[in-house]
Amino acid sequence: MPESTVGFGHDAHGVNIQNLRTLTDGAVKRLPGGFRSVHDWKRETQEALALAGHENFMSRSLRNASKRLEDQLKLKSERDQAKVDKALKCKIGKTEHLKGILETCVDGTRDEKVRLTAARNRMQRKAKKALQQLALTEARSKLRFERPTREKVNDTVQLQLQKQEGLLQAYISGLQHGLKAAEVGIARLGKSLSKLASDLHDKVAALELDTMALEGDFAHERVPNTFLQGAQGLHPHHWNRSTEELVKEANKWIADSARLRHEVQKLMDEKDAAASECCKDLNLAMVEKLNETDDMKQLLMEKLTDTTKEIEGAKQRRLALEAALEEKKVPTQQAMRRLLMRKQRPCRERVDDEAHQALITELRNLTSMSTQLREKIAAVNSEIRHLEDKAQLVDENLKDKDSSWKVDEQCIMLDGRVNSSRPPSSVGSGSVVSKRSLSSSVSIRSDILSRIQHLENELTKARTERIGMETTVQKLQEESDKQDCV
Repeated sequence: MPESTVGFGHDAHGVNIQNLRTLTDGAVKRLPGGFRSVHDWKRETQEALALAGHENFMSRSLRNASKRLEDQLKLKSERDQAKVDKALKCKIGKTEHLKGILETCVDGTRDEKVRLTAARNRMQRKAKKALQQLALTEARSKLRFERPTREKVNDTVQLQLQKQEGLLQAYISGLQHGLKAAEVGIARLGKSLSKLASDLHDKVAALELDTMALEGDFAHERVPNTFLQGAQGLHPHHWNRSTEELVKEANKWIADSARLRHEVQKLMDEKDAAASECCKDLNLAMVEKLNETDDMKQLLMEKLTDTTKEIEGAKQRRLALEAALEEKKVPTQQAMRRLLMRKQRPCRERVDDEAHQALITELRNLTSMSTQLREKIAAVNSEIRHLEDKAQLVDENLKDKDSSWKVDEQCIMLDGRVNSSRPPSSVGSGSVVSKRSLSSSVSIRSDILSRIQHLENELTKARTERIGMETTVQKLQEESDKQDCV
């Protein structure tokens, strides 16, 4: 039987060597007297030779089998090692691929979180500025409500204030909604970034260990016996899918954040432009309102001056009429005395002659002229009262215009500007061109105030004179009535 087909522990004939050893290890048979037969002696030698040959054969078979086993184990070990190396290289490649994706995603998530945080900070600054502008607008509306009743007009300034207030309220509401969404987005990005960083840390650690395992740098490491009991951990599909899901989720939050930033930026651009334009219109309307009030005050001042002059003219005319009435007093008394004196003639001399007719005519004419003069004086007095009433109305209107001008000026100056024709940069961009500068408006206002004071003094003096003249006319009229009765 060839040695290649002989099993270990058997000879070439298939005899079990161990059993043969047991059989041959028995006691040697001896003849009486202590001698053996020659046959036994030769047989023992042959059996010893055969047994030695069997032992040699078994040893040689054992060595050949061990060599073959060693070659097979070496080949299998090399194959297993190659398979492990291939698997490690494949796993390292997959891990590096996922690591690169994670690094890119972590960088993108971190950058997007920074951009969204910056957008949130911009929204907070814009909201704070809008709140300040809204407070300024409300303060202006409240201040303008304190104008005199005559000046409470739904003018262009009031309409612009209402428009600006509505625009700012809508802007603030949009910014607050954007801030809430930004806070949620930042929290989502932070949570996703934490998951990605943890997964990336695990991937880096696993990649380092797999690289060490591939390079064989594990002499200093002790392998726990529990690892030899079988594979542990996630299934490769779940391992790869978990990272892909994290990246997918992070990309979703990044896309949502970018969309939110775009919408918020669009909102801020549109509302900033609208607010700036509205602020320009409001500044222009306020300055134009001041100029319009100045013009109306100037017209009222001119009308008050004309009315005052007319009152003075009427008073002069009244003085002339009173002087004429006073001049008629002496001739009237003289005519009455003449007529009374001629009535004292004897009865036969009381003739309705030419002298009597002339006296009667003269007295009648003087009485008629005095009556006409009194009527004219009364009419002039009535007209003076009407003129003074109108002057007082114009004066009150002028005072209301001045009060309204002061309120409008305070409304303009509420934003901290030093010149009513140019707002500060925090209120609106650009400048507003006005008809007059602030210095010109202040100069006109001071001149108007001084003229108002002068006219008020003249009106007071005129009222005093009118009361005195009315008293004098009343006395003259009473005296004339007494003379008519006589």
